[in-house]
Amino acid sequence: MKKNVGTVDALLRITWGLFGLAWGISRMTRYPHRGLPVIVTIIASLKVAEGITRWCPMLDILGITTIEKTANLKRVKMAKEMIQPLE
Repeated sequence: MKKNVGTVDALLRITWGLFGLAWGISRMTRYPHRGLPVIVTIIASLKVAEGITRWCPMLDILGITTIEKTANLKRVKMAKEMIQPLE
């Protein structure tokens, strides 16, 4: 799997996913036969998994990436500067 979720996006997915899990689980303990808490819990767990793996199937299908290209270019430039001998 190729990563297609950026760092900020991954952190937001994990944060909101954990919030959704907590909300869904707390609602399921009080109202076990309602459908909304179950749906929220399932979707929230998917978001946490997407944030941890940094891969989103929907973004992959659409061919979209949220990885910051400028950060990657800065890392490549720094690596090249470290490899080249000082003149």
